[in-house]
Amino acid sequence: MFRKSVGALLGVFLLALGSVSTASAAETRIVKFMSAPFGTGAYVIGAALEDITRKHHPWLRIVALEGRGSLYNIRKLNTYPLERKQDTFILTSFVAPIAAQNALGAFEKKWPEEMLTLGFSWNLVMFYATMDPSIKTLADLEGKKVAIGFKTQDSWGFLAAAWLEQGAGLKDKIDLQYVGLKQARASFLDGKVDAIVVGGYVDPVNNAFVPTPATRELLAAGRDLNYVEIPKDAVERAAANLANIPALSYTLPAGALKGHDKEITGSFVGVAWYATPSFPEDLAYEVTKVIVEHSGKLDDYHAVGKMVTPGSVVWPIKNIEGVKVHPGSRRALKDAGLLD
Repeated sequence: MFRKSVGALLGVFLLALGSVSTASAAETRIVKFMSAPFGTGAYVIGAALEDITRKHHPWLRIVALEGRGSLYNIRKLNTYPLERKQDTFILTSFVAPIAAQNALGAFEKKWPEEMLTLGFSWNLVMFYATMDPSIKTLADLEGKKVAIGFKTQDSWGFLAAAWLEQGAGLKDKIDLQYVGLKQARASFLDGKVDAIVVGGYVDPVNNAFVPTPATRELLAAGRDLNYVEIPKDAVERAAANLANIPALSYTLPAGALKGHDKEITGSFVGVAWYATPSFPEDLAYEVTKVIVEHSGKLDDYHAVGKMVTPGSVVWPIKNIEGVKVHPGSRRALKDAGLLD
């Protein structure tokens, strides 16, 4: 009897010890993701990652936080103490970290801390639209009014101005109106400006394209639009004058935009998940692994999720010189067979 009792107690003890060990191994770790303003596609994708980790990962829990755009997200992250930087990653473009380190655009001072990508989400292609048939090239915009995003927006504000001012040599020769995309569209349709910045999300691997909501609404207005391309040489000239920010062009195939049967070349801007070097390697590995393995589910949450594929996650890394990848994410991408 005594031996049976001891055996039973020993069995219970070992079972309990195993349970403790299992619980410790699967201890929940929370990682915060600062994405974009509430209601945007980017914010919805952040919420999607939160839902996916809750359902499919044994211990990683991504918590979606509202962001205010690429420039805001970098500035906010840089104000955090070390312990916050160790559990937070953000959404920003591949241009914003360079702008931050060189005090360009909306960055009044240099933010010297290096930023490392965990992988790319979706990518943007940008160009301009006009209803004036005499405006065919960037040079034709001299003396015209062009409505773009806010100065605090890296793509639709900072870069939309750079392609014109530095790229086309129109600095002080053009009336740029930093009014935000919603007001820009309204001003354009009311005839108060001559041109507007437009574009959409692109998957360069599969040549898929989805217009931004602002561009989609502009197309729905049914106006007769002409598109002004941003040629590669303009992108390269602007980049050379702006700390050699990545200079890429992308050509949309004919028919990508409703009612337009010609190719359109615009600037290519990669949008990515970024963290500081203090973000732990094991967390970077798991975040990137989740994104790659579950990228096919993201379009269930929002149309922009269709642009996120395993190939698009690494395309800018392979094609843009100088992109710095977090060591943990690089290991995850190698294990997935996406990087050598």
